[in-house]
Formats: sequence, structure tokens, C-alpha cells
Amino acid sequence: MCASAWDGYHSVLDGSSYCTGYCTWFVWQRRPEAQLRNLGNADEWYERARARGIPVGRLPVKGAIAWWNSSPHAPEGHVAYVAGVSGGSVTIEEMNRVAWNVTDTRAIPASEPNGYIYGGPAGNGPIPPAGPSGTPPLTGTEVAPELGYVSQYSTGSGKVEVHWDTLQAGGTYKRVGDFVSDFEPSEHPNGFFQLFGSVNGAPELGYVSQYSTGSGKVEVHWDTLQAGGTYKRVGDFVSDFEPSEHPNGFFEVGEL
Repeated sequence: MCASAWDGYHSVLDGSSYCTGYCTWFVWQRRPEAQLRNLGNADEWYERARARGIPVGRLPVKGAIAWWNSSPHAPEGHVAYVAGVSGGSVTIEEMNRVAWNVTDTRAIPASEPNGYIYGGPAGNGPIPPAGPSGTPPLTGTEVAPELGYVSQYSTGSGKVEVHWDTLQAGGTYKRVGDFVSDFEPSEHPNGFFQLFGSVNGAPELGYVSQYSTGSGKVEVHWDTLQAGGTYKRVGDFVSDFEPSEHPNGFFEVGEL
């Protein structure tokens, strides 16, 4: 099956499994690595690369692959080659954005892609600088933690909001995400919110309802970031935990 993005014609399959003239084929020309072969459509690259052990993250590095998930104007996602990084912007080289088999180069905000795929010339990804106390930087496949913030009260939208920063090349944390969820602030006293995992290049927003639940049990609810730019509910489930168990321990959402 031809693995392409943006449209479904002018396809010539080469040895990489990508169709000539498409964004996936173009990036493969820049990074013809065995591990990047047969990753599928562009929107599948991030998770499939991670499953193969290729480091991924949300900070740009020269030589990385900028990745976009599926969206209304690009149903099969998009990938581009990061030719340079300067402050809060990246210069990308890409194909099939303007037209089939046409390349272009442009500068975009570093936060625009949903994620970055490292490996190859990008190595293990961004290595943060040493801290003020002289703590050595992280090494290997580790990257700096993101700083998330769940705004529960006095929000401009009247809803629970999700915000997060990532460490930039200059050594400071900068905002890369500001989104509104469909949770009500009034839900907070009956449970707690927690960021976990990653879907569509953004953390998921979980809510564990511990008191005054309709089921009489502890419940798990969560939102993910949708293509329209807001968090929407994707899960509402009842557990077999009793609310009375909470004082003796704590609940946690996410992969255990």
C-alpha cells in the first residue's frame, strides 16, 4: 500500500514504501534510515517511530522530523524536515504542501507541529543545559520534563483549561499550549484533574470523580485535544472502587 499524505493521486511507490512526490517520500530522501521505512501515512509516523525506539518529543532539533497529526486540510497528516532552529521558530523543508511534488522552505513557530521525531542527525533529541546549581544536563534518550498547568478557577473561558510549557533552546520554559476543555470548574471539589499520556501531540486531561458520583463508585473521565483546538470528552467510565477508599490512599490516571 502506498504511504502518502495530502492527496491520493500521482503515486509511484519506491523501495521505501512511500509514494514519490509526497511529504513522507521527501522526508525519507532527507533521512533514508532503516527504522523510518514503512511507517505508513504521515499521521502514523509519531507513534510508530516511538514504538520502534526512535526518540520523540515536542522540542525542535536541527535534523529532526516535524510531525503533524491528521487535520481537516491534511487528513493523513504531514511531515517535514527541520533544517534549522532559531529561538522559538524552526525552518522546515517539505513537499506536497503547495502542490504535489513541489518542495518549499518556510519558517514556522516551533509549537506549530504536534511533535518531533528525532534520531539520525537529530540524535536523541534536545539536551537541556545544566541548571543554576551546576547539575549536569540530561543524557541519552531523556528530555526535559514539560510543565503542565490545569486552570480550575477564574478562567477566561468559564471551563477548566489546560496549559503547558516546554524547555526551549535558550534554557527557559516557554508556553506551547493553551486550550479549553469541556470540564466544569464546579467538578473539582468532587475529584481531581491530572495530565497524562499524549494524544494528537498534547497531554490528555484526566478527571477522577470521587464524591457525589451518579454511579456511587469512583469514576474516570478524560478529554483529548481535538483537531478544532479544544479538549473534548472521549471517556466516561465507572470503576469498582468505593469513594470510601479515598481517605486511605490515592487514585491515579494514566499508564501504570
